[in-house]
Amino acid sequence: MVKMEIKGLLMDPVSNMPVVVLRDAANGVFLPIWVGIFEANAIALQMEKITTPRPMTHDLLKNLLGELDAKVEKIVINDLKDNTFFARIHLLPTRRSSSRKTCSRRARPCAPMATRPIPSA
Repeated sequence: MVKMEIKGLLMDPVSNMPVVVLRDAANGVFLPIWVGIFEANAIALQMEKITTPRPMTHDLLKNLLGELDAKVEKIVINDLKDNTFFARIHLLPTRRSSSRKTCSRRARPCAPMATRPIPSA
């Protein structure tokens, strides 16, 4: 498994679709992932630390995780089919939780990205 971080968000001039650019911190390899406009907007808001007047879907997920005393441990991109990436989001209960068992669920790679703190580029 290769640990990657979000390096940036850009528009593909050919498809006019947003692209999340992931980077392997160890050796600088990049992985572009084309995402939808709404997902890109959610990620951009998180990257710029912008709050909206009303909570968005990723805010709901983030708030639920906080209320359930859990955090996103990692997002694992585990498959590519028909030019679509598939992933699993791994959740870890924090110290107050009675169970320290990690659970994972299927997710689109971009969906949980907006719930995590994004390192500065």
